Amino acid sequence: MKDVKMDDVRFVLERFFYGWKMNAIVFDADGKLVDFVMGTREKVDFSKKEELEGSIDVEDNDLYDTIHSKAEKANAPIIYVGQDGIYYLAFWDDEKRFFLFGPAAIEELSFAQQIAYRRRHQIKKQGYLVPKIPLASSLNGVALVYYTLTGRQVTERHIFEASHLKEGDIDLKQDMMVYETKNTVEEKQHLAYQEELNWLSRIENGTLKTLDDQMTPENLEKMERIGTLTGGNSMKQYEYMAVTSVTLASRAAIRGGVNAYESYRLSELYMQKISICTNAMEILQIHMQAVLKFAELVRQSKENRNYDCVEQCKDYIARHRTQKFSLEKVSEAVGKNASYLSRLFSEQTGMTMQDYAMNVRLENAANLLQYSNESIGEIAEYLNFSSQSYFGEKFKKKYGQTPVCYRREHKIRDFVE
Repeated sequence: MKDVKMDDVRFVLERFFYGWKMNAIVFDADGKLVDFVMGTREKVDFSKKEELEGSIDVEDNDLYDTIHSKAEKANAPIIYVGQDGIYYLAFWDDEKRFFLFGPAAIEELSFAQQIAYRRRHQIKKQGYLVPKIPLASSLNGVALVYYTLTGRQVTERHIFEASHLKEGDIDLKQDMMVYETKNTVEEKQHLAYQEELNWLSRIENGTLKTLDDQMTPENLEKMERIGTLTGGNSMKQYEYMAVTSVTLASRAAIRGGVNAYESYRLSELYMQKISICTNAMEILQIHMQAVLKFAELVRQSKENRNYDCVEQCKDYIARHRTQKFSLEKVSEAVGKNASYLSRLFSEQTGMTMQDYAMNVRLENAANLLQYSNESIGEIAEYLNFSSQSYFGEKFKKKYGQTPVCYRREHKIRDFVE
């Protein structure tokens, strides 16, 4: 058993990081963070949580507890493989300190996988990338750290046995993890039918409103699989993906009510922008701008159609102001479902259709009181109020005075019939 002070631990971890470029974090027996190395030789204020951005999220209790428990039961360093083939190494030393190394990836992670990792662990540092570190390299590096701190020698076989992997399966395990991080040829060439429908329906319905709606791990993964070819130039893959996606989005927008000429013209514009991009990030940004624009056009189209429906309702009510209000007759004239039309009218105007119809009748009554010599009873009957008293009640509620007082105050004296 070796008595290793924290200054010595720090020195060892720094050497490890500079050699292997792999983050290292140390916790005490109570789970308190005591040190970590992520490319800085300076002591870090551990109260600043942002200093940990780019490493395993210590607030991710499930992941931390899983690795912590697995390492505690082992008599050697262990390896833990998470989603997308991202892995961590860990061990306990004789001072009951818990050492955690990672994350690292066996294969270069795609843009979507990097975004997915940051989102899963709520890492705000946008520039952080999980490094690609060959498994054999990191195993040897951690074995060296373990020997330096404990005096015990371990080999790759010991680490795999402690991790409950079969002896001699190092290459097999590595191949398996690489395989799991890649999609099959069929998955790369096409979106699953239901996934494609779900993605396009958000454009067609105009429900895609922000980049955050689209920048989810699931959607980014879908985006990468659209038209992606096996192997080859990654720029060409992204360009092919973006062109295919813009084409599909354009057609979805047309189905959502956007003018076909406008939609096709816009898709050609974005395809031209894609063709002059110099890197994959630019292509993805143009792609997302295009998709959001198509969804915005769908929303505008729906709003215009909704506006037209409401205006038709207003026109019908004005032309039939002397008749008893009927929602069914209005909906029949406009050609829309009554409940849908009622809800739409309220959303657009801030009042019910019945209240609007009442206002139209009362405004017309006010004009007649001001400019005509018709009696109040005749005006009430003309505008189809059930009684003169009911008319008076509604009129006073709107104008703050009775029809008689209103006429006395606003009557145009020189009005000639």
